[in-house]
Amino acid sequence: MLLTDAETKQIARKVLADALENVAKCSGGSYLGLKVIRTDAEDVTLRFACDFGYGLLKCQYEPLPGVERIVTQCEQKLDEYYSVDSADARIYHITMMAEAATVTSLMDLRLKIGDVPKDNAERGVLIASVLMRDSIAGFYEQKTLTPEIVDVRQEYDDAAAEAGAAYRAELVAMTKQLSNTIVAGKPGRRERLTKSLLLACINKRRAEGNEETVALLARDLNRDDERGRNTVRKALKKHGIELKNRNN
Repeated sequence: MLLTDAETKQIARKVLADALENVAKCSGGSYLGLKVIRTDAEDVTLRFACDFGYGLLKCQYEPLPGVERIVTQCEQKLDEYYSVDSADARIYHITMMAEAATVTSLMDLRLKIGDVPKDNAERGVLIASVLMRDSIAGFYEQKTLTPEIVDVRQEYDDAAAEAGAAYRAELVAMTKQLSNTIVAGKPGRRERLTKSLLLACINKRRAEGNEETVALLARDLNRDDERGRNTVRKALKKHGIELKNRNN
């Protein structure tokens, strides 16, 4: 039988009190930099500050709602793996699991939150670097009419090795629209001949009056990328070039 809301709250209060006591024992009474404030209603607030070189971060955390969710999740895990007939035994196992989970979450709370400004700043610098290199590559490509490609896949892989796959996905999502930068996947046609380069070549050849070359470049551009073909058509139409369907 599932715990009632009242039972969950009661267990969570005991779990939080015991977890804080264990954290204090492990840290010699310092609570690992957490200031514990208890109210008359026995509610607990944790306050802490951290500065790891990217600015002072001051936080206030009320952990009880989180501990209640931990209790519920531990109950689900217990029922997933075991069938406990005794209500007292069931509550005992849930309480022990929840206390272990709560101690673990509190032990490095300050360090993990303190890493947020650092992680965000490092991600911002990496994105800014990619944007800068893509911009410079596009500039030289227009000037020289030769492909200029920035490949950041290894950099993203290295970042993901430390921060996880979700971090790489976030980096890719923020930079996938860049025209001269490869952010994911295997090398393909677009890496060898970018749209911006083809457009530059078309403009130059049109200025020279070489309409035959313009037509060939336009046809090549039409094959370059299925998803971006409509965008390409609109861009070329501004230059007086109408693209036919690929099958024509």
